[in-house]
Amino acid sequence: MSIELIVFIAMVGTFMLGCFAAKLPVSVSMLLASIVGALVAGQGIPVRHLVEGTFSYIDTILTIATAMIFMKVV
Repeated sequence: MSIELIVFIAMVGTFMLGCFAAKLPVSVSMLLASIVGALVAGQGIPVRHLVEGTFSYIDTILTIATAMIFMKVV
């Protein structure tokens, strides 16, 4: 069995356990699956990638948050 398949199975299993067994939000389950995938692949905890990935969506998050505040005020 190749390492890619093992990593894939570990990530899918972690995601399914997080979503269905632990009733975690999808975003948290995806975060845990990415960490488990990196650990199984031998890369360690990918802190840099997690932070950079979060900041790439900062403009979208700010737009949605501002729209929610605006709609609440109106």
